[in-house]
Formats: sequence, structure tokens, C-alpha cells
Amino acid sequence: MTGPGPPREFKGKVMPDMGAVYLSWKDPKNSNGILRFYYIRIYDTKTGQQVKNLVNKTAVKQVLPQSQLISNLKPFTNYTFKIQAVTIKPGEMANFTARTDEGGIYD
Repeated sequence: MTGPGPPREFKGKVMPDMGAVYLSWKDPKNSNGILRFYYIRIYDTKTGQQVKNLVNKTAVKQVLPQSQLISNLKPFTNYTFKIQAVTIKPGEMANFTARTDEGGIYD
């Protein structure tokens, strides 16, 4: 049995002056089972070190995007955001990279 496909439309929105990014995504097209939760990992792109690891438990099959606010990010830093849906097995990852500025994130 295989895990779910990658979450769709994974992206981030700048939260000006907050040092935060608002992530949003849609459930995988092929879940291969009941979605239990999402792993969200944030890495410092330069060093490759993981800086945050979150579990989003709002994995309910829905058409509307799901979301998570990521705060306390360092200014002027490149971050790679990765997300993975989990049924009884972890699925494929989706990711994107963004750079923080003085007050938050921009693409």
C-alpha cells in the first residue's frame, strides 16, 4: 500500500511586520486512505538545518484550502517549507522556498 500523493497548491502568504508566513494547501488528489494529519517541516535553506517541525491535525477531506501560521522566523533568511500528508503511511512531499525580509516573508 502506498501513501497519499503530495498536497496540492502548497504556498505561503506574507504576513507583513510579523516575521511569519501563512501556509495554505489543498488535500492530495489521491489520498490512498483516510488522511490523519500533515507533517510540516521548515528548514534553513543555507544550512539545511530543520528549524521547526509541526503536526497539523486538521486533516479533513475538503475542497477549501487548509492552513497553518508559521511565526518567529528570522529576518533575511531563506526557508524551505515542506508538507506531507499522512494516512497509515506518510505520503509524497510538496515544498517551496521563500526569503524573509525585515518584517516577514516574501516569495
